[in-house]
Amino acid sequence: MIVVDSTPVMRKKLVQELVRIRMFSSLDVGAQAFLIDNIIIQKYEKNEVVFRQGDPSDTYLVLLKGRAKLEYEAEPGVDALFVGTLGRVQGVGELGLITGKPRALSLVANDPVLMLTIKKYIFMDLFDRFSSFSVGVARELAQSLERSKPKIPLAPYDKEELPDESVLSLIPMSFILRHRVLPLRNIASRLTVGFVDPFEAPLLLRIKNLLPSMQVNAVSIKANFFNEILKGFSGGAMETVSSDKVQVSTSPIILSVLLHRVVSEGASDLHLSAGLKPRWRVDGEMIEIHDQPVLGEEDVLDWIRPMMREDSIEEFVRTNDVDFAIPLDDIARFRVNVFRDQNGFGAVFRLIPSQILSVQQLGLPNVLLKLASLPKGLVLVTGPTGSGKSTTLAAMIDYINKTRNEHIITLEDPIEFVHTSRKCLVNQREIGPHTDNFSRALRAALRQDPDIVLVGELRDLETIQLAIEVANTGHLVFGTLHTATAITTVDRMVDMFPANQQNQIRSTLSEVLQGVVSQTLLKKRGGGRIAAIEVLIVNNAVANLIRESKTSQVATIMQTGKARGNCMLNDSLADLVLRNEVAYEEALNRSMDKSDLARRLNKTYNPT
Repeated sequence: MIVVDSTPVMRKKLVQELVRIRMFSSLDVGAQAFLIDNIIIQKYEKNEVVFRQGDPSDTYLVLLKGRAKLEYEAEPGVDALFVGTLGRVQGVGELGLITGKPRALSLVANDPVLMLTIKKYIFMDLFDRFSSFSVGVARELAQSLERSKPKIPLAPYDKEELPDESVLSLIPMSFILRHRVLPLRNIASRLTVGFVDPFEAPLLLRIKNLLPSMQVNAVSIKANFFNEILKGFSGGAMETVSSDKVQVSTSPIILSVLLHRVVSEGASDLHLSAGLKPRWRVDGEMIEIHDQPVLGEEDVLDWIRPMMREDSIEEFVRTNDVDFAIPLDDIARFRVNVFRDQNGFGAVFRLIPSQILSVQQLGLPNVLLKLASLPKGLVLVTGPTGSGKSTTLAAMIDYINKTRNEHIITLEDPIEFVHTSRKCLVNQREIGPHTDNFSRALRAALRQDPDIVLVGELRDLETIQLAIEVANTGHLVFGTLHTATAITTVDRMVDMFPANQQNQIRSTLSEVLQGVVSQTLLKKRGGGRIAAIEVLIVNNAVANLIRESKTSQVATIMQTGKARGNCMLNDSLADLVLRNEVAYEEALNRSMDKSDLARRLNKTYNPT
């Protein structure tokens, strides 16, 4: 690429060309003069890449001369798919500039081309200064969103052999029927998938998420071929389900289908309750699954009983509720709670991803890695139910497992993320099948030569006391509580003890506590959820305040000690809003100090 020298007269002519684009058509004289002074002309040679998929969206480009093609790379190392051609005086890049997301496609020159380039800061300045341009951008974005599902032509499937059952079973039948896709052949972990409808890149990515160990290639198939394959296949795992034809109490296969749908549809939880249709939680909201039947009083237990261990069944009979975990065809794991209520039986399935994401992939602060690198002490991860505590702890334990040559013992109820021993030896024990309770398991852990101990939940006084003792004897202990902030976590632990023991506990806690990570999940713009994090790093000053029962002053130290990794919840919430990751209203709803958050964001908070 070379930058072409241009005179003001040449740039004026080019701006006159530019106003042929709808987004620029209403520019007044002042806006056009601003552009004349700031546009850049660039020349690209044949087959030269103008930008690549995944590059930062930092420019808006208009093709002035020649031809260029848009391509989508579905898989690294696999030939890119042709999406379309950029014609003369057509622009590209406005959506990425507004959203801040990376390039969704690659742009490659077919011929030597000339490009008019507007850098991001010029584009945004134009947007802010000239209302006529803002209106034009809004109109163009509306049309871009309509065009955002690229209909990519695929090569037709030209093989005569039919897929066998093992290949067809790779993708849940509910997903196949909903999206009209068909797994066709699997050669050396390269899966060919047929699409009946025009190709959509996001759908291919969802298939890849279902099968992360495989390379997935897309081809086109005819609807009659799709129907014939399904009509001739009768494998139990791929059985279709119709709510008006199946007696659910005799069809536990439906549960397997539903759990596969939880994974493929991006839900976090599946809820089954007698007298109601199944529901799932997507991006924090409960949604009824309309294509499922109303469950009878005994249906939930009939569905789940084949998945339960004998000891889980015995516990349920004795107590009317039980926790356990189940795998799902090497795709994921689910934490399950089965219970009895006034209408019959119910159950909740919480999805546990099969892949443990790193601290960086989760978008968590790097100070968590420092906490995971400590030789000893107590580290607490807190937050309400469903706030992602287990996911955060799994990332920290995984980091230790990959970087230290030590012994990790986890005590969980039930085991959620499965850790394979790497540099560390990892022993995971589940309350129930492996040990009676947390306190007994903690006592036993001291005789098992551990370096790191994870306690799934500090749920009672005895367990808290033992965890503090284990940390005080030279081990690194991780634990969880359901407190909302770092400061209230310290008070909550002390308040669990009788009044005559609290001074001693404050003293011991001030010596062993190394850090508290409190988190909450928020709805993310565009779908999904993201964590807001509060971090308290305990130094001598914080330890003294804990010892002296002056935790109300800890917030001041956190504010002034951000260089050490301290972070207030409102710091994290404000950052998410400023990065346009979450809406202001969503952040305000999760803030413990709403007036302070509003002030940080130059908003006015009026409590009602």
